Amino acid sequence: MKSPIRHTMLVANAGSGKTYALTTRMVKLLALGVDPRRIAALTFTKKAAGEFLDAVFIRLAKAATDPADLAKLNGDLNGEKEEGTVPPLDAARCRELLVLLTEQSGSLTMGTIDSLFARIARSFPLESGLPGEFSMIGESELERARTEALAEVFRNKSEGREFLDLVRRIARRNGERRVFRTLLQSVKDYHEKFLKNPKLPWGEKDLIWKGTRCAILEAGEVKPAADAFWAEIERTHPDLGDAAAERLTLLLGMACEHRPGSAWSKTLKAFIDDKLCGELKPDDQNSPYFGLVNGSAKNRIHLKGNVGVLREELRNALLRPVYESLLARSKALREFMATFERSYHALTRGRGMMTFSDVTDLLAGQSEGDGWTTSVGYRIDSRLDHWLLDEFQDTSRLQWKVLGSFVDEVIQDAGGERSLFYVGDTKQAIYSWRGGDPALFFEIFERNNGGSEPRLFERELKVSYRSAKPIVDFVNTVFENIKGCAEELGLPSKTVEDWTKAWRRHEEAKREHPLKGYVRWEAVTSEEEDENPVHRKIVGILREVLPWERGLSCAVLTRKNEEAASIASILQSEGIPVSLEGKSNPCNDNPLGLALLAAFRAAACPEDRISAALLGASPLKGLLSKGEESFREEALGMIASGGYEETVRAWTSGITLDPFLSRRAADFLS
Repeated sequence: MKSPIRHTMLVANAGSGKTYALTTRMVKLLALGVDPRRIAALTFTKKAAGEFLDAVFIRLAKAATDPADLAKLNGDLNGEKEEGTVPPLDAARCRELLVLLTEQSGSLTMGTIDSLFARIARSFPLESGLPGEFSMIGESELERARTEALAEVFRNKSEGREFLDLVRRIARRNGERRVFRTLLQSVKDYHEKFLKNPKLPWGEKDLIWKGTRCAILEAGEVKPAADAFWAEIERTHPDLGDAAAERLTLLLGMACEHRPGSAWSKTLKAFIDDKLCGELKPDDQNSPYFGLVNGSAKNRIHLKGNVGVLREELRNALLRPVYESLLARSKALREFMATFERSYHALTRGRGMMTFSDVTDLLAGQSEGDGWTTSVGYRIDSRLDHWLLDEFQDTSRLQWKVLGSFVDEVIQDAGGERSLFYVGDTKQAIYSWRGGDPALFFEIFERNNGGSEPRLFERELKVSYRSAKPIVDFVNTVFENIKGCAEELGLPSKTVEDWTKAWRRHEEAKREHPLKGYVRWEAVTSEEEDENPVHRKIVGILREVLPWERGLSCAVLTRKNEEAASIASILQSEGIPVSLEGKSNPCNDNPLGLALLAAFRAAACPEDRISAALLGASPLKGLLSKGEESFREEALGMIASGGYEETVRAWTSGITLDPFLSRRAADFLS
């Protein structure tokens, strides 16, 4: 059936209902009589794919059983008049569509981009550059393969001086005991980047700076630069305070004594970061300066005479060994990745074991040839007429090389029976580290709208159904005028241009009972005696709000798991109930989990005195009230008769737990 639906790019703010828009599009295609097997609905994660299909089933099921939901669905289907309308659905038609989806659920193209690529490779192994049968390996198998490949590299190379020097350049900061772990982490971080372009040299300054001058790499020695800097300050600041002069003399002495290649001390690093590299402050006459000690204006260093130029020369002299070390490390990393890749390939791909990244690389390479496009591309393309792509801002260029060979044909089709609907928000791009390229989102739109007749149309979702008005207003206030404060923030013009293109003002959803919200911006300053001022501020805010006493949920978001673990540890030490998400383990991130593990170990091994002692000092110490032998006999009997779950339930049933430990008990059982 000819579809009146047009090709659409949907720009969706956070919490604006993009999943709802995707399911509406899916139901609209079904209502138009499109065979669900001719629809490709691709998301970024398995979880999102499952939620998408569930949402389609739920909307149809509700419409089939509730007249109000049916009226709402019909209103949504015809809400975008410019995309065409569909005849109203009735309950019987909704049931028909549910039956159709159920019967064909096993042959639907609904999942992740990775799963589609794996299916293509399995269906056309020879055309995809594969010798025959292959198996996909998961995260645990990938981890094991990396470890084995790295161990093989060490077995084959560990006697060579060149290899040992290479390893030292990569892992020198972490000491001999952590060399293997450091190299394994380097493999996780850089192996895939190496595979994107194995012939690309790393650490080549002419390639990085493209032939332009890098002043840092041309800098002289530190001592002459420091002496010249101090002499110019003496000349231009004859009234410099004694405290400032003494402080600067100390800092310059530390700079001269520093051994290139070693880590900067905390004091020297602060001097370089704040005084030599940091932004200068203007005084009343708008003369830029940096201060050395608190007090009068006599303790300030202004950029008089050649102070500014010599400050830069000193900074460059201190940074030059760092840059040289980074370039040498990059070269060593590339050389090591090439060595590792040979070992890894023999252990995995050479034996028919593939990762999703491997499959994507192979298909991307094959899709550039006419043979693949006319054979595999044609066979896939002729079966899929409608493409729904979620979280498109996280799609990589390699993925688009493959997807584009299908989707471009759909966009070019003038018959009106095929469609593209892609959704995203480049402001929410989070997978650039694994190749995701937000620039693709608008590139595709602009490329297809360059002619006299635009092929792609734009829709926007700006209303936030997730956030209260104070949150929405705060986001708009902070981020709407980036262009006006770009110079002050030091943002590159390209960054500002991309942000402005992507920005859509957020709007609050109209509700009968509006959500309540509150925003407070806290500026945290570092104190000498406090190593983690931000963490302490978090504790202070939580002590003020007391969410655990008021029945409120509260989240503390960090960029790294290590920082999250540090904050969780501080909160726990303060007696604040906390659950560490991400890479947390309900067995060992709380006192109850540790007590349960100690109880099982003490029951299994009478010689384990440490576990018995831990159990005796834990919330489960009552288990030892009759003595260790009695506990061990009862515990083993309970495990044999009722299993581990019933044993845990029995052990925890008689103790009082706070809300956090109650949740952790449930997590432990699950």
